[in-house]
Amino acid sequence: MILMKCRKCLRELTDYDETGKVYCEHCGKEWKYDVDKLPHEGVLELAEGKYEGLILKNRPFGTGKLTLHTGEVYEGEWTEGKLTGKGKLTSSDSVYEGEFENGVPGGEGILRYNNGDTCEGFWKDGVPHGRCVCIYSNGDRYEGSLVEGDYHGSGVLKTAEGEYDGEFVAGEYSGKGNMVYADGSLYKGEWNAGKKHGNGKFRSSTGFVYEGEYEADLYHGKGSLKLSDGSSYEGQFRNGHYHGKGILKTENATYEGEFVDGIKSGHGTLSLKESVYEGDFENDAYSGKGTLKCTKYTYEGDFKNGEKNGHGKILYTNGDEYEGSFSNDVINGEGIYVTSKGDKYVGAVHNGKVTGEGKIEYSVGGVYEGDVVDFIRNGFGKMITDSSEYSGEWSNGSYNGKGTLYENGEIYEGEFKAGVKHGKAKCKYSETSSFEGQYKDGLPFKGVFISELGTFDGTFRDGFIFSGTLNTPTGDVYKGGFANNKYDGHGILTTVDGDVLDGEFSEGILNGKGKVLHSNGKKDEGNYVNGFLNGNGKEILVGGEIYEGEFKEGLRHGTGICTFENGDVYEGEFSEGKCTGKGAIKYVNEETYVGDVVGGKREGFGAMTYSNGDAYEGSWEDDRRNGNGSVMFANGDVYTGEFNDDKITGKGTIQYAKGSLYEGDFVDGKRHGQGKITWKDGSYYVGGYEVDKRSGEGEFVSSNGDVYKGGFKEGKKHGKGFMKYSNGISYEGGYFENEYSGKGVYITSDENYKGGFLKGLKDGEGVLETSFGKYDGCFKEGKKSGMGRYEYACGDVYVGNFEIGRRNGHGVYTWSTGTVYDGMWKNGRRSGEGKLIKDGEVIFDGLWRGDNPVRADENADNDEL
Repeated sequence: MILMKCRKCLRELTDYDETGKVYCEHCGKEWKYDVDKLPHEGVLELAEGKYEGLILKNRPFGTGKLTLHTGEVYEGEWTEGKLTGKGKLTSSDSVYEGEFENGVPGGEGILRYNNGDTCEGFWKDGVPHGRCVCIYSNGDRYEGSLVEGDYHGSGVLKTAEGEYDGEFVAGEYSGKGNMVYADGSLYKGEWNAGKKHGNGKFRSSTGFVYEGEYEADLYHGKGSLKLSDGSSYEGQFRNGHYHGKGILKTENATYEGEFVDGIKSGHGTLSLKESVYEGDFENDAYSGKGTLKCTKYTYEGDFKNGEKNGHGKILYTNGDEYEGSFSNDVINGEGIYVTSKGDKYVGAVHNGKVTGEGKIEYSVGGVYEGDVVDFIRNGFGKMITDSSEYSGEWSNGSYNGKGTLYENGEIYEGEFKAGVKHGKAKCKYSETSSFEGQYKDGLPFKGVFISELGTFDGTFRDGFIFSGTLNTPTGDVYKGGFANNKYDGHGILTTVDGDVLDGEFSEGILNGKGKVLHSNGKKDEGNYVNGFLNGNGKEILVGGEIYEGEFKEGLRHGTGICTFENGDVYEGEFSEGKCTGKGAIKYVNEETYVGDVVGGKREGFGAMTYSNGDAYEGSWEDDRRNGNGSVMFANGDVYTGEFNDDKITGKGTIQYAKGSLYEGDFVDGKRHGQGKITWKDGSYYVGGYEVDKRSGEGEFVSSNGDVYKGGFKEGKKHGKGFMKYSNGISYEGGYFENEYSGKGVYITSDENYKGGFLKGLKDGEGVLETSFGKYDGCFKEGKKSGMGRYEYACGDVYVGNFEIGRRNGHGVYTWSTGTVYDGMWKNGRRSGEGKLIKDGEVIFDGLWRGDNPVRADENADNDEL
């Protein structure tokens, strides 16, 4: 029977002596009981339930069983009516076996719950108290000291959370203890109320370590925290948070300063890889006054919620600086921004950028007032520099949209794009120069341009008029391409004079293929260089002259073909606008020339074929044959010699087709001067010529032996000359038109005549001596005619009138015998009145007929008559 439990060691005491003493064999403590109060068997109806067992003083004592109204059953020892000693208490959810004291478990015992939980150890006042081992169905296990049912003192508690080895108070970790958590984390240090409290060190399985003071399971006080990522904190904590002064180091930052509830608050310094902040913090962020230095800038001023907010000054590493309002960590509000270059902005800023309405003074000169975006002129504004003034829309720092620009004396009003003039616009360059139309990429693109050039309507390229129509101040109109404000490319120029130039232009003049229609009707076409035909081209004059060929500086130069107004065609070389060089001319009359040409005229050496069949080859001068040359006439004649003024003039030789050859002087295509002609039969003439006819002194030698020396005129013997015929006849005297004329001497083998001639016949006075006699008198048409004296070889003499070589008219015929007839004659016979005198006597005086007297004297001697 369990009397009691040792109050010292809680061991069960089951026996006592007669004096009532109870001795604890375990700890040696002795206890004393009243013998009168020993228990006896019985049943008691108690308020709690029914008791069966030992009873002492009407109370359960010793051993017994109590069945409670609640259904619980206690079997065991009792003392003074209370469960005291060893026993077993079975309830609906558990069974306790062990020592009881004062009706409740007390001493050693084990409590087993139906769910598997057990608690074995020392109990007191119905609850575990002292050393116990508690094993729970969920796997938890506690071994250690308990007080009033709670873990208290030293003990080891294993739970799903981990294993705690240390001191407990009121069922909770309190005092010093070590906790090994299920994840491998370890805490060594002080605890309170189940929570880490006081000094301790915690090393997590993830690698972070805290060493320092705790409060209520939270870092509190001084401590150091090293995290697995390498970051650390050393300083003051409160309620598990950094609080007070401390140093927080992370991979990228170091903070030294004040904290509040784990948040940087107060004054501190935060050093990052690229920045350092020193100043006030609030809620883990810069807040209040502070200085922030980073790789890009240094800021000094107000902060709020970790951002620059309020008034401040920032100096950028690039040399820029700003002073003014900040919000949302960036410049916001109003301020002054100065760039490293010295550009100064005063005005609104927005969202970290120099954005808003303000004024910019540029270090290089110029002031801008208006809308700004990120320190770039954007929106509407006005810019004034030393050389320009712009008012209008901006974008990305450049003129963009509509605006007005005054620059270098120009006034531009219109659209801009990306800083350059672009779009519809009007621009006044000077008092005499303006543009209205479209600009593109800063330069006029399409529109009307008025300048000293005139009025241009068209497109532009690179700032110069490019393609369109230009009306010049002089009245010229050009339509086509331009370059550098000069005609360029294909175009048509109509001058005020009416000339029309159509072709490729360069440097303001025709350069390339083109054609020109002059106001006078002249047409040019071909390749032009510097405004002049150069290379191949064509020229048509008003009168119909056409030239096709090469040009140089507007003049015919090189080779070409020219068809003249009269139909003549020249093909060959040209120089300085004229036919010059080697060439060929085909005349409309089918004549042709091949040879040298100078100034459009035949000059030098060339060959000419005439329409009449003549052909010339030789020297030319001033479009005429001049110098040496040769002509083959259509009739076969060939001349070789000198020419002058297109005529055979000078020394030369002409070979006649019929075989004759002339060598000598020529004038105007005629034999003129001295020359010699030799005929095919050997006859020749040497002497003077005039107008292609023998003239002057000359000698003619006939192949038959006739020789003439003397004067010639118009190809005929003229003047004085001497003719010696091969038959011995000779004539010396005057000639007229190739016939004896004037005074002359004509000698033949039969006669010798000296006297007058006319038309090759004896005429006038003369003396003719023949074998028949001598006549001295008048001649006519080669016949004795007129008065004359004829002395016959027989001695007869006739003195009288002759006609047609015969005695005719009055005459006196005296016979050698002395008989005389004095009377009329007819056809050489006595006819008409006459008288016959013989021996001084008139023997007949009367009419004669047929050389006979009509009436005869019967005494007359008829034979003598």
